[in-house]
Amino acid sequence: MATQEYIDDLIIVIETAEDAESVTNQMVAAVLGFLNEHLKLVSQGKEIEAEEAARIAADAALQKAIDAVSLFRGHKHVAGRP
Repeated sequence: MATQEYIDDLIIVIETAEDAESVTNQMVAAVLGFLNEHLKLVSQGKEIEAEEAARIAADAALQKAIDAVSLFRGHKHVAGRP
């Protein structure tokens, strides 16, 4: 896999090229491949963050329901005492 420094150098070569023929398909492909791989990592990270947030919300809702049931049972039990 290409390094960030290598890609930076390729981008400079592409940006400063005076003739279209001086930029090869391999140069462009290397830059695009690097960007694609890193975009996948960023996308996966965002998906993981979204999934984690959804799980935290679900856990909080479940805990709230458990607390409500526990509170209800506690009041019912206390109310039944003489």
